[in-house]
Amino acid sequence: MVNELYVFVKEALEKGQDRSAIQQALLQAGWQEEEVKKALASFAQISFPVPVPRPKPYLQAREAFLYLISFIALYITAFSFGALVFAFIDKLFPDPLQFRLFYSSRGLTTALAAIIVAFPLYLFMTRLLGKAAAKDPEHRESKVGKWLTYLTLVIAAGIIIGDLIAVLSGLLGGELTTRFVFKAFTILTIAGSIFGYYLWSLQREEREKPAQSQKGTVAGGEKPIGIRIFAGVVMGAIVVAVVYGFTLVGSPAGQRLIQFDERRVSNLQQITFAIDSYWDRNRSVPATLEDLRDSRYFVNSITDPKTGEPYEYRVTDEDSYVLCAVFETESGAREDLRVVTKPFSEQVWEHGIGYACFERDVQTVPGGRIRSLPELPPVPVR
Repeated sequence: MVNELYVFVKEALEKGQDRSAIQQALLQAGWQEEEVKKALASFAQISFPVPVPRPKPYLQAREAFLYLISFIALYITAFSFGALVFAFIDKLFPDPLQFRLFYSSRGLTTALAAIIVAFPLYLFMTRLLGKAAAKDPEHRESKVGKWLTYLTLVIAAGIIIGDLIAVLSGLLGGELTTRFVFKAFTILTIAGSIFGYYLWSLQREEREKPAQSQKGTVAGGEKPIGIRIFAGVVMGAIVVAVVYGFTLVGSPAGQRLIQFDERRVSNLQQITFAIDSYWDRNRSVPATLEDLRDSRYFVNSITDPKTGEPYEYRVTDEDSYVLCAVFETESGAREDLRVVTKPFSEQVWEHGIGYACFERDVQTVPGGRIRSLPELPPVPVR
């Protein structure tokens, strides 16, 4: 801080002026209190004929890395926790006007994985930064740390304002449903918690600076009981959300079985489309599924993805047939989190565990059976 304020403080200390007197004189002259404190803090409070400057705080690459990773982990945790809670709200308060919900079971697994990785990482990085600040108070003056903190406050404040506007808009528009209120409250709680904690952290540092400059130690090493309770509530909420999320998505082995069944249903759907295309070309259904291996029919597979056995196929009429497969889960196991009311195109593929068959008619458009077109007389040419 090589400027006129720094020079004035240095000369005043050289002449034996008391720090409180210097501070009072500068405040009366119109200098900001923060600027005055920084200028006085630039000189150590030790007995020596001339003022002894303190080492200027600077952010090393290691500290920059810790701060950046800490805040990135915080953002990932906040967004993932919000995604989990939104999915829980969608499940508990389904909207009958929507066929599909925004969060799928696969999206839940991504949110769970993100929290499991990011939240412990955030706690670990925060602990490292806390230890560094306890050993050396100058670490609290990290410019990158303060910039990221204030940026987080701005983002959180913007989210809070936007959330309140959305709630008021929904109220005035008559669209304030229970699900909307819970989602708005979730956003407000997450953003408000982040905003409140980091605002308290900045205010705490400002209160501790006078004590640090007088004693040369870090004051307030122990966090207040309220902050400890707040931290415990946050950790408890995240743990409960993760545990409940696992009960919804199931085990990794169960998810693997669901993926196999999704592939089976996808294969069967492709086969029905290929049979429709086969009918358009030949005015008959194929005798076997092997007839669909032609590249014109775009069939991905006619065999089970796990066992390699071909799907069972039987012709029941000139334009009707049956497709069968063996499933390992119930169709509802993969739909609970993302479907409120299934469209008919998906209801026809519902199945239980084990052997299941689906009777289908050849179709060109949903709900319409194909019949041979009557022969028309030739059109006369003028």
